[in-house]
Amino acid sequence: MLRLTLLLLLSALLGACTVPAERPVENEPQLALLTERVAIRRLLREGKPDLALLQLEPLLQKAPTDPELNDLAGQALIATGQPEAALAHFDRALQKRPQDPDLLVNRGVALCRLGQRQEAEQTFVRAATLPGMKHADTALVNAGLCARQAGDAERAGRFFRAALQANPRSAAALYHLARQSLVEGRPMQARTYILRYQDIGPKTPKSLLLTWLIGEASGDAGLQRQAAEALVGSFADSEEAVALREGRAAQHMGLAPAAAPPPTDAEDAATVADIRPVGAMLSAQVTDADEPTPPASRPEQAERKTPARKAPVAETQETKLMPAPEVVGLEWLQDQPDDHWTLQLAAGSNMKALQALRPRLDPKGEHSAIVPFVREGSLLYALIMGSYPERARALEARAALPAEFHAARPRRFRYIRQRLATVQSVEGTSSR
Repeated sequence: MLRLTLLLLLSALLGACTVPAERPVENEPQLALLTERVAIRRLLREGKPDLALLQLEPLLQKAPTDPELNDLAGQALIATGQPEAALAHFDRALQKRPQDPDLLVNRGVALCRLGQRQEAEQTFVRAATLPGMKHADTALVNAGLCARQAGDAERAGRFFRAALQANPRSAAALYHLARQSLVEGRPMQARTYILRYQDIGPKTPKSLLLTWLIGEASGDAGLQRQAAEALVGSFADSEEAVALREGRAAQHMGLAPAAAPPPTDAEDAATVADIRPVGAMLSAQVTDADEPTPPASRPEQAERKTPARKAPVAETQETKLMPAPEVVGLEWLQDQPDDHWTLQLAAGSNMKALQALRPRLDPKGEHSAIVPFVREGSLLYALIMGSYPERARALEARAALPAEFHAARPRRFRYIRQRLATVQSVEGTSSR
């Protein structure tokens, strides 16, 4: 009887246990939207902005103020030649994310395309100075290209140098400084920049053709031959290789008047129609574009919500890019070839003392610099002066200095830059 009772009780309990119905995934709409955004980004990277716009239209009808969707729409509209409509989407996105540096870069691209270059430059600079901006050098290169399109080569050069200051390994900044130095008739300086570019930048048809032109102008037959072999060997069918074979390399690069045909988009015409926004690239950074180019596209995980950034302190055009040790004479320093020698006259922690000493030896400040470096964890400064192709020439110059400087140390500029890069990797630098 007891056994029967237990069996009945167990049967009742089992009958009461039912398998619950499968619950719907609560985040299915969000996951679907994320998948669609990833697909749209892929279309943009593959150069299919029209298809991207078709997919974006119903999504924007459902969420017209979504910042990610408006950013994607702006990128697609830029690619289809509609910068005014793109600007409206970027502005809408910035209403939700006013401190998003990538959105600001995209807005600058649209403004530059519309010919509003002053506002575009200000937007690029603001993007470069925002906390969380990982591509400050790209924003500043964009500003330089916008200035170059306006015909202001001097201003463009300042932006390119600022980009190199923000990131000493900015291949894009090195490429454009090499090109600009060649245009301005400074082939040796152009050679220095292009050699530094070769150490870190990709070999592209355009960079190789520029290298060939710099080798020709600087009298470096080895550099010229090396560039020609790489261009013809690796990119035989490229427009640059064809231009080299046909003897119109300078015209193709926009460095000499072209007889015919007129410049194409591949040439350095620096037209606003070629500007591309953030996100329109694969992971590799374009370094030799003739128009403002974006940083590497955002990872797909960026679609997910991230903590809001803190609003930055109000800035002006005079705001320094990074609070950091000062480099006095940075432009002169950047112009010197890596394999040249200089004299380190004095070093110490007292920056003001070196600034007072500098005019005694270089009254106009045209051949010297004060450069920060780190030794055993301490920040120090070195006063360097002169540029000599050989160590022996530097020693001869040292002998002509006052006796108190006869212990000055010869240093290669490569060594000076390496020490400076160590400081920049930690804190950045400012210039004067």
